[in-house]
Amino acid sequence: QTDNRHHISHLQLISEEDISRFSELNVAANFQSAWALPDNWIMGINLPELGQERVDRMYPVASVFQLGGLIVGGSDWGVSTMNPLVAIETALTRQDPDGIFKGTLNENEAMTLTEMLKAYTVNTAYLMHQEDKTGSLEIGKAADLVILERDLYKIPIHEISEVRVLQTIIEGETVFAID
Repeated sequence: QTDNRHHISHLQLISEEDISRFSELNVAANFQSAWALPDNWIMGINLPELGQERVDRMYPVASVFQLGGLIVGGSDWGVSTMNPLVAIETALTRQDPDGIFKGTLNENEAMTLTEMLKAYTVNTAYLMHQEDKTGSLEIGKAADLVILERDLYKIPIHEISEVRVLQTIIEGETVFAID
């Protein structure tokens, strides 16, 4: 028996019948949540071509999660930002962190901070068969972490994307630090 850990990325629009299948088939849902906002692509291109009903179902992160699907965070970098804090804020608010585009893209699909932090840490480590090495701070695991300037649980969610990384540590060694 194999221990394949499959995932599907670019989950902009999922057939409603398939949302429960992520859990049933043990397939991780890799969302690029930085795109889950009513920007020019969604409102100017997708809305006229796909209609309001389908646009309202785009990036169904919470729906997949509520039905037991494993959520992992992706960036699709170099097409969009690789800053997970931007994607996390967008997943929580379903709004543009920069305030350029107004409105909310289906607030019913908003996620919690804890679940989105898991999507970029323990869930991703699991997907890559590295849960015994990284993804959480535990004895015996690599000391891979970032130190942020603010506690994400103590600030308004609309400020998460603005939080700066003060230090990055990989396997216990500082590889980035703001002086």
